[in-house]
Amino acid sequence: MFFLVPRNKQRKYHKVSNKSNRDQEIDSDSVIVRAFQQFGKELDGKNDKYERLVKISRDITIESKRIIFGLQGLCRSLDIKSDSKKLQEGLKKIMSTHFRSIAAELDGEDHYQFLRAYTPGIQEFIEALTLYNYLIKESLYTWDQLKNDLCFTVNKPIEELNEPNDTLKTSLTTTVSALDYVLGVEDLSGELMRLCINSFAAGKLDSGFATCNFVKSLYEGMLRLSPPNAKEFHRKLYVFKQSLVKMETACYMMHVRGSEILTHMLPEVVEERQEEYESGGDFF
Repeated sequence: MFFLVPRNKQRKYHKVSNKSNRDQEIDSDSVIVRAFQQFGKELDGKNDKYERLVKISRDITIESKRIIFGLQGLCRSLDIKSDSKKLQEGLKKIMSTHFRSIAAELDGEDHYQFLRAYTPGIQEFIEALTLYNYLIKESLYTWDQLKNDLCFTVNKPIEELNEPNDTLKTSLTTTVSALDYVLGVEDLSGELMRLCINSFAAGKLDSGFATCNFVKSLYEGMLRLSPPNAKEFHRKLYVFKQSLVKMETACYMMHVRGSEILTHMLPEVVEERQEEYESGGDFF
């Protein structure tokens, strides 16, 4: 069924030109315009600060990886404490330079607003620091210790006074979330797995068994945690379990069949047993 609409009642649409609106000049003295200009400056400042933090995080990641590589070479050392002094100085240098720069950038800012900018560097540094602490003290470097070490005291000039040499001592901190600390410890499992196998290859059986037991205790603690909305935690926990399985395989091979396997062939044997385990075959 069709309805006819009278011509006089049909709607007429007129194209409105915005040329006149575009040609109008913006009033720079307007309160709204000045407010948006101020917002733009603040956003540009925050974006620039975010990029600077990303660059610092990259430097931390690179230097931490170098320290981890150096620490893995200490498994064959007869005097680990004396040989690790240079690596200890490297860790302190990262704290006193890069993390100090992060604390200065975040002074007066909401730290959690910029946390994602330097999260990768923090996790890599935690991995290096906890590995060093285990090699020297055979214990876990705690979250509280890390927060204390990343607190810096600086002298800030007092702008209110006319004297240019007057300063005020203040403390700057680099925020490390509990999740970042846990993720860094989860990454530690892979390095301890390599340390365990290298210790067996170097003939340090007691050290290899002790490392495996230490990782077992860490894994038990991780199973008690359940961070909300933390996919990265569960992904790294799966890798953690794989590293533990490889360590247990190496411990079994050295304890039961140690005389049958040459030490330099141990990593290959462990890798073969790991592939059989993942494919559904017998573990041992």
